[in-house]
Amino acid sequence: MPTWRWWIQHSEGSAPLKGRYDFDEAYNGGNSLAFEGNLDANSSQNVMLYSTKIPVSDKTKLSLTHKGGQGTSAWVALATKPDYSEYEWKELNPSKDWKTETFDLSSLAGKTIYGVKMFFDHDSDVKDYKFNLGQLSIYANQEKPAAPKDVVVKAKRLQNAQEAEALLQFKGSADADYYEIYEKDGDQWRLVTGTSGTSAYLAKVSRSASAKGSKQELKSLQ
Repeated sequence: MPTWRWWIQHSEGSAPLKGRYDFDEAYNGGNSLAFEGNLDANSSQNVMLYSTKIPVSDKTKLSLTHKGGQGTSAWVALATKPDYSEYEWKELNPSKDWKTETFDLSSLAGKTIYGVKMFFDHDSDVKDYKFNLGQLSIYANQEKPAAPKDVVVKAKRLQNAQEAEALLQFKGSADADYYEIYEKDGDQWRLVTGTSGTSAYLAKVSRSASAKGSKQELKSLQ
């Protein structure tokens, strides 16, 4: 849950993005954070998210899972001063599907992260803009958790020839903070959902008309 709901600074003469909990585009825990609205050309949006006090080591990493946001440059920024006067900037690559990006923060070793924000800027008008933040974590544990096992499909329902929904249960790892589930359609992998528990509802498992079958991989992340 963000510290500030919703502290969104914007260019003069432009309208701010609206922040909300999005239960239709759920990622981990049944929802995600959505920032949406119409964006004016040559304007920017500064979305303050978290007040923190996190010491950084040479093993610290930042991980974000996000969706949407095409049409703008999207950044995550980490405040390294208590008054939020200095930031470390990391540029994201917006995607139409859920995408996880991980950044090495070893260059900040010895410093402290005092805040986290998102920043969006763009050169042209963007109508019906939407960016979803599914998960954000800052961590330093480099030990790889054991893979989940005993995966069972507890329920499933076909919607049509290309789409289905399913409920999975599995035995997790004590060292894993959350799990991501991917599906493979042909040669392409796509993130379906994430969960911090040991069950997951897959609202839409899909395949192309030419594909034969659909394979899911359960990956544990820490």
